[in-house]
Amino acid sequence: MAPALLEGLLAAGALGLRLTRCQERAPRIHWPCLDFLRSASAALVFLVVSPAAIAASQEGPAVSAFTFGLILIAIFAYDAFSTYWAEIRLEPAQGGNGNLA
Repeated sequence: MAPALLEGLLAAGALGLRLTRCQERAPRIHWPCLDFLRSASAALVFLVVSPAAIAASQEGPAVSAFTFGLILIAIFAYDAFSTYWAEIRLEPAQGGNGNLA
């Protein structure tokens, strides 16, 4: 279950970079894209690790790890969706022709 631990450390590192306002010192990095990739990869990692935990054992800790993994999948998927929706997607042009800006 090391990938889940590494993903948690990666998320903590990303939070630390945000708290130190590193995005203001490094404007060439596309931070919303990095947030989206972090969230999407976390959801994918937990999507793989959670069923593996319940397949390895049917005992209480494995069931709680599976349940906690499902909750984290929902949280990370919502974070990826909201990051994409708010900061990455292209806005439609203001005209009525529907072309992307």
